[in-house]
Amino acid sequence: ALLFATAAALWITVALWWLLNRRKDSPGTLFATGTGSVPKDLLFGIALGVFWVAIYGLGNQPGFSTMFVLDAGKLRSVPTSLSAGFCEEFLFRGFVILMIARAGGNKAAQIIWSSAAFGLAHFQWGLWGMLWTTLLGLSLAGARTLRGNVWPAVVAHSILDLCIEPGLLEMAAKGSLR
Repeated sequence: ALLFATAAALWITVALWWLLNRRKDSPGTLFATGTGSVPKDLLFGIALGVFWVAIYGLGNQPGFSTMFVLDAGKLRSVPTSLSAGFCEEFLFRGFVILMIARAGGNKAAQIIWSSAAFGLAHFQWGLWGMLWTTLLGLSLAGARTLRGNVWPAVVAHSILDLCIEPGLLEMAAKGSLR
């Protein structure tokens, strides 16, 4: 319940901020969705997503044997996986990076602080889970900064979540991620 309340509070804050500043900022500005090359952004996102799937699989968190099995659990996890890829990236790599930039933070500060916030938001995975999520966040923020928009990060995050869910949730329930 606390996790859902925190997520709702974050999105309400973003919505209120945009409502108050909508004459100055479009949703495209707020979430960094403008792209100069859709194919390049998609390919970059796919490559980054494949990289992270390999990292998680090699670390057996969860293993490759469960990542590519299409069963009922995997099908049930598709909406959550896609939602996390979009929502978390719009929030952490779109809105948070924009706010850090507006506060005067340089690119390094944007990458580091948005990644730290992303890692902390995944406290339910325990210390190791937060560490891995922070590392993932560093690469996603780097992709966003390099490409100038959130789409590579959205694609990479969605690919990763599609592969590791529900295996990651099962491991968390057993306590093997802490």
